[in-house]
Amino acid sequence: GFSKAYYVMGDIYENKLEFSKAQEYFKKGKEAGDFLSLRSYEAGKNMMSYYEKIEALNKKMTAGNISKDEKKELGTLLVERTQYAGKAYDILKDFLSENYSPALYAKAKLLENDDKEEEAVQIYNQIFSQNKYYLAAFELASRLVKGEKNYDLALKILEDTNSDEVLILGYKGFIYENLKDFAKAEEFYQKAANKNDIDAMNYLGRLYETQKEIKKAKNIYNKAYLLGSISAGYKLAYIL
Repeated sequence: GFSKAYYVMGDIYENKLEFSKAQEYFKKGKEAGDFLSLRSYEAGKNMMSYYEKIEALNKKMTAGNISKDEKKELGTLLVERTQYAGKAYDILKDFLSENYSPALYAKAKLLENDDKEEEAVQIYNQIFSQNKYYLAAFELASRLVKGEKNYDLALKILEDTNSDEVLILGYKGFIYENLKDFAKAEEFYQKAANKNDIDAMNYLGRLYETQKEIKKAKNIYNKAYLLGSISAGYKLAYIL
């Protein structure tokens, strides 16, 4: 009967890459009033097409009958759709010799976690220059913004990827907001929000607030809150 136990159980199953089972517990936690379960359930619901593929491929790998291409696909899904860089690297390390971008990216994330920032950035530069890999582009762009405030170069890097991933769309919005091009910022935040990206919704709501469009801000914060965003809930309560 302790509602947070549902969230913990769901988290355990997620770490085992058993996402369907995790969703069962998150749903129970949501119904019991646990907000962390609500957030995880809504996020997972939006990702289930990817998660189901990960589950199927992981079962094949466990059974020992996974092909090389399927192994690549599994590792790439883990890199791009989850936070499990370590698991992804264990699967993809055999493809480092091929300069396979997701394998190199997973390696760079582990280096970064070990405080080997310079080595990680070298890899990000390598896979961006070779393949315009969108995750590497984001890593480089975010460093340009945080360090040098070089918004123009960061934006050029993101545009070079030709990616419509929510990570890229949302960060383009953030850059345009800093460049004071609020129409462009709204455009890209909205594109990411349309794909149920909670972070983009929060940024879009903040943009609306600065533009004194309170009704729009309230609506987008409410949408993000219903998808499990605690920060959107605070902002919505403040407006109300």
